[in-house]
Amino acid sequence: MKKYISSLEINYKTLFILVMILFSLLRIYMGLNTQTWFFINSPQDDLLMLNYSNLPYHFLEWNIWTLTKNISYSIFLFLVNISGVSYRLSLSILWIISGLIVTYSVYKFLTKNKIILLLTFIFIIFLPIGFDSACGTRIYRNAIMAPSAMIFLSSLFIFINSSISKFQNKTKQMFFWGIILGLTFTFNFYIKEDGILTLPIFLVSIFTIIIFNLYNHIKHWHKKSTSKNLILKLTKITILSLIPLLIFGASTIAYKEVNNHYFGVNEINTRTGGEIGEFYKNLLIIEDSNKTTEIWVPASTIEKAWDASPTLQTRPDLLDDWLNTSWTQGGLIDNPLPGDHISWSLRDSLYNVGLFENEKNANDFFEKVNNELDDAFENGTLNKSEKIFITDSATGRTFDEIKELKPYIISGFMECMFYDTIEVRTTPIPETSLILSNNETEKAEYMLNDNLIQQDDLKILPLKEKIPLTLMNINIKIYQLVSYFLVLLSIISFIGLCSYQIKNKFKNRKNNALIGFLIMLIGTFIVQIFAIAWFGAWFKADDMMKFYTVADQGIFALFEVLSITGALSILYKEKLIRNNR
Repeated sequence: MKKYISSLEINYKTLFILVMILFSLLRIYMGLNTQTWFFINSPQDDLLMLNYSNLPYHFLEWNIWTLTKNISYSIFLFLVNISGVSYRLSLSILWIISGLIVTYSVYKFLTKNKIILLLTFIFIIFLPIGFDSACGTRIYRNAIMAPSAMIFLSSLFIFINSSISKFQNKTKQMFFWGIILGLTFTFNFYIKEDGILTLPIFLVSIFTIIIFNLYNHIKHWHKKSTSKNLILKLTKITILSLIPLLIFGASTIAYKEVNNHYFGVNEINTRTGGEIGEFYKNLLIIEDSNKTTEIWVPASTIEKAWDASPTLQTRPDLLDDWLNTSWTQGGLIDNPLPGDHISWSLRDSLYNVGLFENEKNANDFFEKVNNELDDAFENGTLNKSEKIFITDSATGRTFDEIKELKPYIISGFMECMFYDTIEVRTTPIPETSLILSNNETEKAEYMLNDNLIQQDDLKILPLKEKIPLTLMNINIKIYQLVSYFLVLLSIISFIGLCSYQIKNKFKNRKNNALIGFLIMLIGTFIVQIFAIAWFGAWFKADDMMKFYTVADQGIFALFEVLSITGALSILYKEKLIRNNR
């Protein structure tokens, strides 16, 4: 009988693995048949990322766009290129890896029920944003943000639980997952320039782990143990806990040093960082009645900065070129640039008047300018805006202007929780960006080991593409239909987890860790949507929030998985306890 049961368990495990493989192959099949595309005339976006991905060219051939964006996505493209694996297959593999790590985190610390694990895996790898034409299949960094966020956050969850476990191999687990967490956080942090929004959950988790373990060791320290042993244990657990932070810090220093070696500035990017970035931030905080929530830096603000800076006054040619920038018809006075476009146009003007021959010269020039502006703020020549600022790279807002963000925030929640406006199109977005055969297309296809949409491909959709397209649309509809149930269930599960722990006076530290992590997840989710609405409200496109909140769909999906599986694991344990009475 025991032999029969053992054989049944083996067959069950084999079936579980086989089903996971089959769904992985289905995800790959659908991913391979998505229509990847990019904006052909986008030197500041799609083409920029592709140019960065040729790393030798990026570091050896400087231009004014070289340090305007972070490099993680381009490193991903570089790895795709040298691997010989197609871009579409690489994206599918990334989604499968995220599904495996999320599933492993559930298996290791919440439940080993194979049905739940299988549903978790399927739910993650088929998230709709991965097929969305505006985000998931465009050759741009948004395509990797959701799976990368889930890989980082799942690694963080595993690291937290490994640190509070009583397992004998706790040291090895913390060391291994500390390295994984450090690498995945660093990669995730440098996908976009707003990576700082994920820094709080990372830092809070690490320092909470340190405090918990220090307290736990001291609390259970007995007189039989020597002070030397206690100090060694405390030092060991502190170092293990700090591994992810040390990796992030070392990687950041190395990133800056590489840029300093090749470009002469110890900065990650010089559009939002460095002295050029600091100048842009100074423009944002200058008090000016002409500013609106759409026009962050009007011409009058630029003129105020010129009046306050003797160094700027030595370059009237820069002022003239900037006010008459080609970024807008008629110049900034008649047609001011919206949002952060002003920071992009500055680089063109600096180059046009010979002030941007390299990064160091421009950085040195604006170091003098910023010192003069600081003095102007101190002596009252310039006044700082009294509006509220939540970031130094976006405009300030009054309380009434903050209220105007409500529709954008609601849109962000609807996109990430209920998958609104997720869609798969058979043409690129917009149609004016159709990919044509030219040098840029050939370069992109070489870097991606893949084919892009050609104009002729759009006339007739072949049968081999109709099948996966139908599957993608069905997949999206299913997620949209079940989303309301899953959102409600996850909220109920979270409340249930909290109630259970309160009832049991927070005795189970794993459940405490789960609840704390869920609170940080939902907090990160809300803060990011709010910050993105603040930053992007000037951008009037209907899918603006969907485009910028890609990572949040992954964050909320992880919240749903962990809250529901966490509640189910407690229900199962309670049932076992009752049955054994």
